[in-house]
Amino acid sequence: LRSGQWLAEPCLWTSWWHFGRLTADTASEVGIIKPGPFSEVVKVHVSPWSFCRHYAETYVNYLNSKQGEVSDFMPDMDFIQAAVDEAEGSQTYILRDGASTW
Repeated sequence: LRSGQWLAEPCLWTSWWHFGRLTADTASEVGIIKPGPFSEVVKVHVSPWSFCRHYAETYVNYLNSKQGEVSDFMPDMDFIQAAVDEAEGSQTYILRDGASTW
């Protein structure tokens, strides 16, 4: 991995079996997002939940399109940016009168 890259993101969006063991060749920092607590926090906030729902749908469709070419390390940053852009355009916003829009 290079600086700014991550791995094992699929476990946030779908049932996932990791492909092996990660070891570092040099001193590194690791940040962990546990799927269960992550989903518990996101689901109580409308805008983040809406973003994640749309992003997850796009992400899982991408994984399904790869048919056996997936791994814990997904370096396709162009796809990630496109998925973020699409999810941002699909969010639900709560208006002052309590109505929502898609």
